[in-house]
Amino acid sequence: MNHVLLICSITESSSVHVQIYRSVTIEKIAEESVLMHSSNTECQSASIECSDST
Repeated sequence: MNHVLLICSITESSSVHVQIYRSVTIEKIAEESVLMHSSNTECQSASIECSDST
């Protein structure tokens, strides 16, 4: 399992912008915007497991 850096931020349009980086090389491995419910204003943290194919 690799360590990853999860950057979670709330955009002006009340959506959550999630960016995932490899913590060693700071290489962006994933990025997505997730629509939130209007009542939910907090960005929830998530734990992500990565496994190398090697």
